Amino acid sequence: MKKNSMLMLFFLAVLLTACQSNEDTQEISGSLLSENVLGYEYVVNFGQSPNAWQIGYEGDITIIEENSHNEKELQQFMEVVNDSNTFLAKLIVWASCFIIVVVTSFIFYKKYGKSRKDVDVKVSSLAIIAAMVISAFLVVDAALLLNQSLQEAEFHYVKLKDGQ
Repeated sequence: MKKNSMLMLFFLAVLLTACQSNEDTQEISGSLLSENVLGYEYVVNFGQSPNAWQIGYEGDITIIEENSHNEKELQQFMEVVNDSNTFLAKLIVWASCFIIVVVTSFIFYKKYGKSRKDVDVKVSSLAIIAAMVISAFLVVDAALLLNQSLQEAEFHYVKLKDGQ
């Protein structure tokens, strides 16, 4: 029963990370490049001259034509949205690892909690605690990077929308 529940938890974590909703339509050879993450989105149509960008936040779409004044800002917005998507994926992976370590430590404690005097149990406990600390650090790091990236996306979005 415990083995089955651990397998189910592992496959659930894998399923959550593998089936992450990623609706980007990237046709590099074609004329469309798009990405969205947590409300921020962009769509670039390379077939037109000048390039037409659709940027948005939570459904509020603004169409901007690329020119020499906003080209750098549009590129930075695109990079920040792409980075945010990467940080979100990292956050999901590290949070799943943290949950797995916590569940493993709980099962380990239930199984060997009474015999804590064995050296093997103490070493295993230290290894689990170290894994918890490392995974917690990675979760916090990914969350902070995602937050910073989303703040940058907001900055570039507002700057582009106001400069239109």
